Amino acid sequence: MEECPKTADEEIVGKTGDRGSMIRTKIRRMGGIVVFIGFVLLIPSFIGMGIGGLGLLGSGFIASQTSKSTPEVESDLRAAKVPEPMIIQLIEGAIPTSEQLSALPPTQMLAVQKAQFALHGKDLEPGILVGGCVAIIIASLVGGLLGWLLVMKKWVLRCTHCRAVLPAG
Repeated sequence: MEECPKTADEEIVGKTGDRGSMIRTKIRRMGGIVVFIGFVLLIPSFIGMGIGGLGLLGSGFIASQTSKSTPEVESDLRAAKVPEPMIIQLIEGAIPTSEQLSALPPTQMLAVQKAQFALHGKDLEPGILVGGCVAIIIASLVGGLLGWLLVMKKWVLRCTHCRAVLPAG
């Protein structure tokens, strides 16, 4: 039978005698419920950062689409061969009905949706969207860091016989 190793300052002895050896291993810093809370904080933080990132991409798309002028939108609609009455309806600010949209082929429907975005998207205020997305990312990052602190592990020396634990400084 092996004995627990001795350090320079003291003798490491297990609770049941001089049996066992100290091995270096990792254990959780906190107890079970705290680790569970850490995972509850950690997992949704990844989702929040993803949603915030997608929101930032979306706000960039909104900004790029709303920078078009009315003549540019009109020429895009004509290039997609959207019927003239619908072009006039869009330029005047009226929103097409779902029946009108469903009668269009996919390429024309996409052109109409982009035109609606360009003409009415200026009301969306992309700056507010960017600020909200950045706030979501920061809150998710803080929650993720807190969760990570609660679930992280530390190195210890553990006796193979009695399971006693010492810091592995």
